[in-house]
Amino acid sequence: MIQKICEQCGSAFESNRRKAKFCSIVCYKKGCVGYGTGVVHKKCEQCGESFETRNKKSEFCSRACYGKSRVNCGAWRKPGDEFLTGRGWMVRCPQHELADRYGSVPKSWLVVEASGIKLKKGDKVQFIDGDITNCVIENLRLKDRARRLLKCDECGLLFSRELSQISKNGKRFCSNKCHFVSYSHKKCEVCGEAHYANNLCYKHYLRLHKQKMKEKMSV
Repeated sequence: MIQKICEQCGSAFESNRRKAKFCSIVCYKKGCVGYGTGVVHKKCEQCGESFETRNKKSEFCSRACYGKSRVNCGAWRKPGDEFLTGRGWMVRCPQHELADRYGSVPKSWLVVEASGIKLKKGDKVQFIDGDITNCVIENLRLKDRARRLLKCDECGLLFSRELSQISKNGKRFCSNKCHFVSYSHKKCEVCGEAHYANNLCYKHYLRLHKQKMKEKMSV
C-alpha cells in the first residue's frame, strides 16, 4: 500500500495505484473537470458573459450564442432575412416544409414556388449559367429523377411534369385549357367544328375508331 494525499480534500489515504490522486469517488467527481463531472467558470466567446459548465471545452454560454457564431447557418437571423452561403442565397423561413434544421430555405426554391410550382422533397433546382447567386426564374431549372421544369407552348407559364408524361416530339401545355386553345383554330374534316387532334372532332373521332375496330375484328 502506498501513502498518498488527496488533491481535492487534502486528506491522507492508502492506495495500490501509484497514479492515484483522489481518496474517493466524491473527490474524483469534484476535481476531475476534464471528464465533464466538475464545474468550471468560463467566458462566452460570442457575448462575453461568464457562465458555468461541466465541460472545459465549452466555448459558448447557450445555443443562441453558438448559432450567432455560425454566420452561414442563419439560425440567429429573423424570418425573411436573406444571406449568402456556399449554397447561394438563403432565406430564413422556419415554417417552410422543406426548411433545414436551422429554418433556412434556398432563395431559388422560393422563386420557383412563386411561379406556381410546388416543390417536393428530393427536388433539385439548377442554375443554367452556373451562377448560384443569380436567382432569376429564367436562370433556374428543375432537376430530379422523376420531374422536369417545362414551359407552356401556349401561355409561356413554367410548370413541372413527370418524365413519363413528357412527349419527345409533341407540344407541351400546362393545362387542358391551353391545349384546347392552341388547337381551336383547326376544324374537323367532316363537320367543320373545332377539333383537338387527328383532324377530327371528338364525335367523329370515336366513329372512326369504332370502324377501325370492326374492320380488325372482321379480318
